[in-house]
Parts: sequence; C-alpha cells; structure tokens
Amino acid sequence: MEPLSAPGGRVLVAKVRGLGGQLRFYTTAAGFECDQFAQGELARRRMFYDDVRLVTLHRSLGWPFLVTNGALAVLGGALVYPLGRENLRWGLVAFAVVCLPFLVAIALRLLLGRHAVTLYGRRNRLQLSFGLRETRARAVFDAVRRRVAEEQAPR
Repeated sequence: MEPLSAPGGRVLVAKVRGLGGQLRFYTTAAGFECDQFAQGELARRRMFYDDVRLVTLHRSLGWPFLVTNGALAVLGGALVYPLGRENLRWGLVAFAVVCLPFLVAIALRLLLGRHAVTLYGRRNRLQLSFGLRETRARAVFDAVRRRVAEEQAPR
C-alpha cells in the first residue's frame, strides 16, 4: 500500500465509496483525519494518536442492508404473485427478474459479510467499511495499527 501525499501534510490511507457518499481516511503528524463527503457537504473528524484506545478489524452483516433487500424481495414477490397464479411459467420468469437479485444480494452478504476497520478513542469512533475487499481492510488495519504503535511507544 503506497501512501499518497495530500494537501496539508496528510497522507491518504484509504478511500471508501458507498451509497451515502465517499469517505477518505488520512494520517497526519498529530493523528488521523476522516473526511466524509455526503450530499455536497464535508464533515471532518479527527482522532489524535494518544486518544486511540483500540483498533479492530471485524466482519459484520450490516442489518439495514439485509432488512432493506428482504423487504424489496417481499414487495417484488407480492407484485409478481398474481401473474404466477395466472401463468406459472411467466410467474417464475417475473420472480427471477424482480426478486432474485435481492435474494442473491442477501445470500452473498450472509456468506461473505462486510469487513470494517474501527478505531475507538476516548470520545469518538472512526469506522471504515470495505465491503467484499478483505485484503484491503487487512492492509489498512495493519497500517493503522503500526502507526498507532509507533506513536504511542514510550520514548
């Protein structure tokens, strides 16, 4: 993982894109900075190296994702059901087109999960979600853990 320089002496550690926007995670001389871009607004959060208490790498399911896709699959099934009662073949085709993508998404999330790196501080928490990119999550976790260990080591 090659660090990239950014304005203000910051080094880009990770860039994560999601449905809600984009998150950029930087390391600076004093600590970590997390810029979140969502709907045209920028929110910046900082955590100093001395404040970091715990860095975790974990796998989670993301319940909002599962519930939303489940509800959309049920809604699609309810819309397709009358067609299936009339003609079974066209009902199965419509079910495959409307409901199957949501069910596949649920199955993939249950099997693979999403990987996240979380930094816990005294007063705040920074979380980076990497979806299916486990190797990228591990690389960021190792880089963050190494940097925190260097900065918190007794001099």
